[in-house]
Amino acid sequence: MSELICAELSEAPDQIRHIATALGVTAKGRAPVLKLCRMLVAAGHDASTRMQVWRGGTLAVSVRSIGEAAGLTVSEATSDGIPRFVRLRLGFDGAESVEGSLPMRRNESRAPDQAEAAE
Repeated sequence: MSELICAELSEAPDQIRHIATALGVTAKGRAPVLKLCRMLVAAGHDASTRMQVWRGGTLAVSVRSIGEAAGLTVSEATSDGIPRFVRLRLGFDGAESVEGSLPMRRNESRAPDQAEAAE
């Protein structure tokens, strides 16, 4: 039987994001369990490891394998408004995007200098 990681899920102080913590690793965001799985795999944990995520004394999420979950994200941009798990894609700059959206490089937006604008 494979190893089991137990994680804790809590609400962030801003009450918008959540926090997932396991094995000294903390992930914050709207889908912190999936982000935590990516962080654990990147830290060298076996991708086939199972994980249980607890909120207080209640089992909130059971993950079959952290490697599988690491490849997912949540898309809230669905035609019917129901959030769904979708494959995670990384853009050129490492930014996350969802399957079906093109990975775009973000440009720095710079306001023109006042002196340049006056010319």
